[in-house]
Amino acid sequence: MTRCCSICGERIPQLSHEMLKRVGYTILQEEDLVPVCNAPAEALPFYFCASHSKSEITLWLHETVICNRDRLKIIRPRLERQIRDSRMKIAGYY
Repeated sequence: MTRCCSICGERIPQLSHEMLKRVGYTILQEEDLVPVCNAPAEALPFYFCASHSKSEITLWLHETVICNRDRLKIIRPRLERQIRDSRMKIAGYY
């Protein structure tokens, strides 16, 4: 089975989880999500390529896995601002 980034669909190399984390990939497994939600076991683990910030991953989790609209209304503006600001810094706008 081919592993892909849960956000953008980029292929994830067939390396151990420890090695993937060393080169910047983020992996969320069931034990990482248990306090937050019950993700479907067949969907786990979730993989994210190194180009995604923690804010992007958090927003994706709230939109896709947690699906709490009230909570999402509260956190979405802050996370989107953090994502926009981090992209502007990478592009060199400030």
